[in-house]
Amino acid sequence: MELLIGIIFTLVVICSILLIGIVMIQQGKSGGGVSALGGGGMTDSILGTAAGNVITKTTTTLAIIFIGLTFVLAILVSKSNKDSSTMVERYENAQQSPIEEAVEDAVEEEAADVQEMTEDITEPAMTDEDISLATEVQDTVENSNTENTSTTAE
Repeated sequence: MELLIGIIFTLVVICSILLIGIVMIQQGKSGGGVSALGGGGMTDSILGTAAGNVITKTTTTLAIIFIGLTFVLAILVSKSNKDSSTMVERYENAQQSPIEEAVEDAVEEEAADVQEMTEDITEPAMTDEDISLATEVQDTVENSNTENTSTTAE
């Protein structure tokens, strides 16, 4: 199936290049195309007086072939995708390369190091004993300030 898709894709590319080329040598209503570049008589001398008719038929034929091949290619690609799983499933089931595994391991190790550093930072600077002692000291200071204020007021 993949070989057939590749062949048809190649034919679509060749047909599109030919179609672009044939459109470029056509004379437009304003006399454009090759004649605008100074080669107006070239198509008449190569193809004869019926050059416009031959080029028009060739353009039409190439356009029909291009559209037909594109439809066939679209159908083949859609059938190919139905046979296989979705892109997400293919990605999830894909086997990791050694480089991807090494990168994933390095990221996990770095994340563990960062977690350890974060835990060190978030540990309280004071223990429960320190907090209770500080509270007692603060209460003592406040009590002494209150006593000093009341004695001074008398």
